Amino acid sequence: MASPPDTTKEVSAQSEKLNIDAVLEFTQLLREKRQAKAKEEELDTRLQSYERHLQLLKGKREAVEEQMKELEARQRQLVEEEDQFISKRHELFTDQKKAKDAQTDIRQKMLQLKHMHGNFEFDNCDEAKTMFREAVEDGDAAVVKVIVYTGTLKEHEWIPLITASSRGDVDMVRILLLAGAEADSKDIVFGRTALSWASAGGHMAVAEFLLQMAADVNSQDNDGWTPLRRASERGHEDVVRLLLEKGAKIGCRKTLGSYSESVGALAVSPDAKLLASGLHDGFIEVWDTETGQCIQTLQHLPGTKSPLRSGRPPQARTEMKNMICSIVFTHDSMLVISGSADGSVRVWDRATGDCQQTLQGHTTLVHALASSHDSKLIVSGSNDKTIKIWESATGNCRRTLQGHDGCVYRVVFSHDSRLIASGAFDGHVKIWNRATGECLRTLRGWQEEEVLALAFSHDSTRIASGANMDTIKIWDVTTGQCQLRMRSHDIDVDSVAFSPDSKMLVSRSSMNVIHVWDTTTGECVRVLKGPDDFCGKMAWSKDLKFVASSSSDKGTRRIETVKLWDNLVLSSVVCPSGKQVEGDE
Repeated sequence: MASPPDTTKEVSAQSEKLNIDAVLEFTQLLREKRQAKAKEEELDTRLQSYERHLQLLKGKREAVEEQMKELEARQRQLVEEEDQFISKRHELFTDQKKAKDAQTDIRQKMLQLKHMHGNFEFDNCDEAKTMFREAVEDGDAAVVKVIVYTGTLKEHEWIPLITASSRGDVDMVRILLLAGAEADSKDIVFGRTALSWASAGGHMAVAEFLLQMAADVNSQDNDGWTPLRRASERGHEDVVRLLLEKGAKIGCRKTLGSYSESVGALAVSPDAKLLASGLHDGFIEVWDTETGQCIQTLQHLPGTKSPLRSGRPPQARTEMKNMICSIVFTHDSMLVISGSADGSVRVWDRATGDCQQTLQGHTTLVHALASSHDSKLIVSGSNDKTIKIWESATGNCRRTLQGHDGCVYRVVFSHDSRLIASGAFDGHVKIWNRATGECLRTLRGWQEEEVLALAFSHDSTRIASGANMDTIKIWDVTTGQCQLRMRSHDIDVDSVAFSPDSKMLVSRSSMNVIHVWDTTTGECVRVLKGPDDFCGKMAWSKDLKFVASSSSDKGTRRIETVKLWDNLVLSSVVCPSGKQVEGDE
């Protein structure tokens, strides 16, 4: 017989289970309470932050409202002031009209007096002369007309023409000239004519009218400056062109020296302060371009340790092997580099005049020299068909470049000095890697051509060459392609240079003509014919403000002369801002 179930144990188990469930539920409630409290604290923190921001915004709003009140008050004040000025302006307009009416009445009375009594003599009337000058300065054409048409003034009273010309007042200039003013009147201080003042100011209309009235286009002031030089100095291209069309002449700034020997080379320092002339007797003379004074005479005579610096000895002569064939300044203008017929290259200290280095390596005449833009390297080209790269400080020959089949006549560094270009009598231009000596490219010309001039563009991407067959070419340095070919219709093109923006190219021929070319189209945009003694050796300053040239007289005894000329068209057209050009020396 089965025993009855144990109900006591079942009740105990159920009670224990209920207790565990209650504990778990209580624990869950505690957890939820903590989470709710944390959430409450977070919300309270955020609420406090918003309260602070609200207070800050409220303060800013109140400040802006205060500023708006101040601005509104200032606006009302300005409106009141504006109304006052409008009222005063109206009063001034009324007074001005009365003054003009009074002037008209006075002019009518002056004209009536003129009809009744004829012209007046104002020489003894200081008030009339003062009124005349003031009218010119103020541009009051009506008063000037009344005075010049009702009276007579002596010559010195026409100086107001200078004032009107310098101001560019063409109407006033026309009145004065048509009334009898002398077109070539000069001021009493500088001795400048009205045309000179108008040219310096770039007043094209005034210059045109003065020239129509037969003003002297080549008049000189107390400093010897012409209207053309004034216009060129200020970069007024249109006035320069007008003056040249009317017969203006290039002015010789200075004659530096005359020699019984030929001038073999000329070079202008990059800062344009110095000119070096190398002679066939072996002498080098260094000139101050501002004063025209010879400040050094250099020559390395056999058996001497230093050059002669106090002028030439009366009987000093060197053999033809020592004649100077090329010369260049380093870009810092601290050294003068010369190349001789015996193949030597000499490095001269510009400050002391000492010959620092004699570079031996070429076997014959050194016709080409160039300096790197950091002045640390020298490159030379010789009739022995080689090119050498030298260290200017030590005189060491870094590298010898070979490849031309003719005399090397020109060498140039690129603007970054990474490339060297050489031109030779074989008609070819070669581009060399300065660091490795590798010939990167050969730009082939005609067989009959001899390359006489070279110049890199400012960005070193193009190179221009000039040859003996009146040919100018512009090449792409990277591809070696000839981009443009121009003809100057002269015999030899012996010098070329790019403008700072490389948009124009300047070339000079042995027939004494300078051309300015558009490097995009190849069109010739300017032609300048120099004076008869502008031929011979030539070097222009980097800013193109002047040109140095050598020439021989036409007498039976040969005399070579070095002169500085105002390089008018080039300085104003190619370098209006005074920047330097990139080209061969």
